[in-house]
Amino acid sequence: MKNLKFLLLGVLMFFVGCGGVNHMNVSKNMQANIITDPHVKFDDSSLFKWLKFEFINYIQRQDGLIEFEAVFKNNSKINKLLSYKIIWKDENGFTQKTIMSKWTKASIESGRFLNIHAISPSIKSKDFEIIIQEPTKDDNKRNDSYHKQYSN
Repeated sequence: MKNLKFLLLGVLMFFVGCGGVNHMNVSKNMQANIITDPHVKFDDSSLFKWLKFEFINYIQRQDGLIEFEAVFKNNSKINKLLSYKIIWKDENGFTQKTIMSKWTKASIESGRFLNIHAISPSIKSKDFEIIIQEPTKDDNKRNDSYHKQYSN
C-alpha cells in the first residue's frame, strides 16, 4: 500500500512536470510568431507586429492539382489592409506565368481571420509560395515585374 502511494505520487509529478514544459514551448512560439512553413513569406517584417500566421493545409489532389488553405489573424486593435500574391512553381523551381499570380488586396478586421484558398493552375505546378506585404500608395503605379498585375 505504501509503495502504491509513492508510485501514484511519482506518476502525478511526472505528468505535471511534462505538461509545464510543453506549455512553455508553445507560449514562446506564439509570442515570436515564428513561421515554420517554407510556403509563407512575409515581405515586410512590420507584419509580425500585428499579423499572426495560424496554419496552412495543402494536398496534391487525385487530379494532380495542388490545393491549399492558409489562415492568418489580425491581432491589432484596428482593421488592417494587406496584399498577397501566390506564386506557382514548376518541377525545377521556376515561376510559372499565370493570370492567377497577381497581387490581391485584402482587408482584415481587428481580431478576425484571413483565409487564403487556392488551387494550382495546372498539373505542371509542383510547389507554391504565398508572399504577403503591406500595400503602399504607389503600388498601382509600379510597373516592375514584382508588382505587375496589381489588382484591387
